[in-house]
Amino acid sequence: MMLWRLVKLLYRIGLCVWIFMLCTTHYYCHVYNLKTIPLHVTSPAITRYEILVGEPTCVVLSNPWLCLAFVVDICASTEYVGQACLRVCQTENWLYFGLGLLYLGRTVWCAYSTLTILNIMLKRCHRTTWFAPANTTVLAVAATWAGGGIVTIQKQWPKVLDLYTSLFVPYDVDADVSMLHHIGHMDIALIMAVYLGMMCSLPFAVAACSGVWNAVQRSTTKMPTLTRKTSFVSILIATNRRLSSIGSIGPIHAMEMVVEPPKHTGESSFHSNDFKHRLMLWFCNLGKLNHGVTCLFTEVDMYTGGSVYPLFQQCPDYQSQCTISQRGGDCYVLSYDRHDHLVEVTRVTLVSQIDLTVVHRPFRINQLTTNAAVGRFVVAKKSDAIRAATLHRGRSNSPWVS
Repeated sequence: MMLWRLVKLLYRIGLCVWIFMLCTTHYYCHVYNLKTIPLHVTSPAITRYEILVGEPTCVVLSNPWLCLAFVVDICASTEYVGQACLRVCQTENWLYFGLGLLYLGRTVWCAYSTLTILNIMLKRCHRTTWFAPANTTVLAVAATWAGGGIVTIQKQWPKVLDLYTSLFVPYDVDADVSMLHHIGHMDIALIMAVYLGMMCSLPFAVAACSGVWNAVQRSTTKMPTLTRKTSFVSILIATNRRLSSIGSIGPIHAMEMVVEPPKHTGESSFHSNDFKHRLMLWFCNLGKLNHGVTCLFTEVDMYTGGSVYPLFQQCPDYQSQCTISQRGGDCYVLSYDRHDHLVEVTRVTLVSQIDLTVVHRPFRINQLTTNAAVGRFVVAKKSDAIRAATLHRGRSNSPWVS
């Protein structure tokens, strides 16, 4: 028993080191590239930058092997899963009930594993429009309540308890205490498979609930079918099916591209995030710039960047991870002039979020280089159904694009 605990300890230490390496090599090391001046080719005279660094959660959760490794860890801790299930079956001690819910929240790794595997399948079958990127925060909260809620609800049904009793008969009863009905071991492989299977289907349940909620919103507000409404709930629950699919795109012809200045779009603002990241950015005063910081422009004109999201909306195949939202990894760069006035807020995204290896390409992507710290992604139209895109990479093959 002590050897098994030592093996589990070393295994979990290895997982922690793995997460640390992913965060460092795939995210935090890239922040160093943002030190280059100027940030844009067309930037005004900037003397100081402030960087609001995002979080690498989306980068970590996009690794399917890491998610599966955590599922293996859950399967290797069945005794603690059983204790947590017993705790959520009672309501006399709410502390134990809460601890049981918290522990069963670990099963969210089953949902993350489903999304990473689903991403591979959708991209291979060119069906990325079937599923929108999921909000990992919503999944974590849903797993915490659903993981223990499933057990609590089943405990209220005597027929279900009788079924479990008949299916999972204890064995390996000690001979010397057989008269006391002392149970030595119990085979719970099947019940664990059923339980984890239900948690693996959690993303589809959240997507279905989101779809029903959006349908109710459209019916109550009498919105047209093709019109999408953005509300607090639609931002909080980002796991929903896309309302329309991408049609066929005609042949691609040559066209000249020029470097454009950063544009002010809705995707540039900090409002284009889920609730958790909006709250984090609000605490960084990004949500109230005009109230606490001396600025030269209005809030709408100040935000730039987010140029990759129009491409993702038109062609989700170009998302490296089309089932898990990657917006939380974006950084915001605040630019100040020599008078210490805030001139610009630029949203930058990792180039690694763009899948440049797509075989079936409705867009042609040209790659150029600039002398700026971050690149720029330009999607242009020459005529109806003819589109082209240019990725202007930053200096020293910058991993960021605005």
